[in-house]
Amino acid sequence: MATEARISALIGRMMVEQKVGQTIQADVSAITPADLQRGLGAARDPHLIQRIGAATAAEVAATGIKWTFAPTLAVPQDPRWGRSYEGFAERPEPVAVTPGG
Repeated sequence: MATEARISALIGRMMVEQKVGQTIQADVSAITPADLQRGLGAARDPHLIQRIGAATAAEVAATGIKWTFAPTLAVPQDPRWGRSYEGFAERPEPVAVTPGG
């Protein structure tokens, strides 16, 4: 089966929520990721991280979409990794104080 046909068949089986999640992630050329995670790691404030998590959970729950968001407790040490902005720090110590760390 040709690649385009396989993609069309796969997309045809996906729910709307899955399509939105996948298509937004695919268009990274239009996205400028914020360095929010690094800022939270630098703040070293677990209570702040918990409050942000609670606010995010409430906002997502209000949409009715059954998505789960969780912190990325990665410790990226190579900025060439395309998603290093998701980590709280380059060292494990700040990550250890985060909720779930």
